[in-house]
Order: sequence, then C-alpha cells, then structure tokens
Amino acid sequence: MFHRGGLEPVCEAVPVSRCVGDLGTKARGDDRSARTTAAGEGVRRCRQGRSSVASRGAGDLTEMASPFQEHLDFVLQDLRWTEWSPLPLARRTPERYRAGIYEVRQAQGEVVYVGQTGDFFTTRMGALGGIFQEVMPFNDPHTAGPCLWALRRSGAEFEARFSPTGNLSEQERRALETVELARLRRAMVWPIANYGGMPMGWVKSSNRRQARRGGPGSNEGVEKGPPWVPSELRGDPMSLGFGERDWSEWQPLTRGAGVGSPGIYRAKKASTPCCAPRCP
Repeated sequence: MFHRGGLEPVCEAVPVSRCVGDLGTKARGDDRSARTTAAGEGVRRCRQGRSSVASRGAGDLTEMASPFQEHLDFVLQDLRWTEWSPLPLARRTPERYRAGIYEVRQAQGEVVYVGQTGDFFTTRMGALGGIFQEVMPFNDPHTAGPCLWALRRSGAEFEARFSPTGNLSEQERRALETVELARLRRAMVWPIANYGGMPMGWVKSSNRRQARRGGPGSNEGVEKGPPWVPSELRGDPMSLGFGERDWSEWQPLTRGAGVGSPGIYRAKKASTPCCAPRCP
C-alpha cells in the first residue's frame, strides 16, 4: 500500500533474491491465453547471482536484485499497492501513477480482474466507463468491461488499486500480472474477468469491429474447482520440474512437434542453455 499523498510505503518489504528471470509473455484474447516462457536473460542473471552470492554477504542481496526481481518480490509479498479506490474514479483524481499492474475487486470482496498497463492508472480505469452504461460494452477498449457490466446487473460495485512498476517493459509487466494471478489462485481466489470469463447466464460482447453486443445467454460461468497452482515460483524457469510440473524434454520446435494432448507449453531459444539436469 501507499499513502495517498505519495510513494512512501505503509509496509517496508525486504526484497528476496530469486532466480526467476523473465517469466514470459502472455497472449491476450477472449479464449484461454497461450503462454510461453522466454527466460534466457533470467537464467543469465540466475547464474551471475549464484557466483556473486558465493563471494558476497547476504546483506548485499538487495543491491544485486534487478528492478524486475524487486517488483516480483513485491507481488509475491502482496506489497507496494495503492489504497483501494471506488470506481468510477473521481474526475479530479491526479494522474500520479503510470505503468504498472492493477486489480479490480467487488467492493470489500474478491478480486475479479488483474491487468497491466503502460498508461496512467486513471486513463486505464477510464476505459471501464462502459460498465456504467445501459447496454453491455464491447470488449474494447477494456476486455473486462462486459464481465464487470454483467456483475453490476446483480448489484456489484467495484474498487481498484495500482502497483507502479517504473520503467519495466511490457513483457515484464505481463510476467508480474501472471504471477499475481497465480498468487491469487493459491489463495483460492478466481478473478472471473480474466481470460474472457463471464458470470453464469451471460454471453460476452465482441469487439467494436464485429459489433456484436452480449447479453443473457447460455453460459456456465467460471468453474471454481480446486485449481492446480504451484506452491513455489522459484528456481530455474527452464528446468523440467519448474512450477511443480512434470515437463517433457526440450525438443526442436518443428511442424508436428508435441505430445498431441491438451496442456500448457513453453518455448525458448535453441541457443539458450539451462541449469537443469537432462536439459539438452
């Protein structure tokens, strides 16, 4: 959290040096997002960190941490957030925070959406203005708009908070967004508006170009069963056991490659080495 008047944190966080690196890019869309892992730079930092730790004291870990690693620590510890503000934001809300990750929750309730932006927080929240209109908004300029609009039909009101990330790249912000989603899932919280989700009984609007308005329809909603989520996000992101998953061996990405069954996948440059055993 932050005080409204500035960037002094209410709680101090002690960054923990982790060999996580760049957790990857995330493709956007109304269907379930495809995910890849592009962690060559992270592994390089990981190896450098290991050699440096051997010759430096633990008190130097904060100095070693990269900006991405620092923000990763903030996300994992649920720190460095602004206070929750009701939506819509007041017209005169100062544009103090730019570029970061943000969350929208039902007032005093569970988080319903996690996102990232390179724009001002107030500008991005302004893209949700359509949820207060009479008809369901299209899924642009904000993909969560139709879902939040439908939730408001049952009386929901919303609040938002923001975590600034400074000069991190879009890829790094998307990685932090993904980590925050994993943290919430570990806490048994399902952000319904992520990945094109809609409440039961509602069909989502299309984009403006297709111009198809959503509304009541056949939809079973988001299934809230026991999720698979890793208990740890540490370690070599290219190892065959990263994220507590049993990954297949790395293989060349050619036509027809794969296991032929549903699942998740990751990709790396062929020239990128990894720290894990059995890694070609």
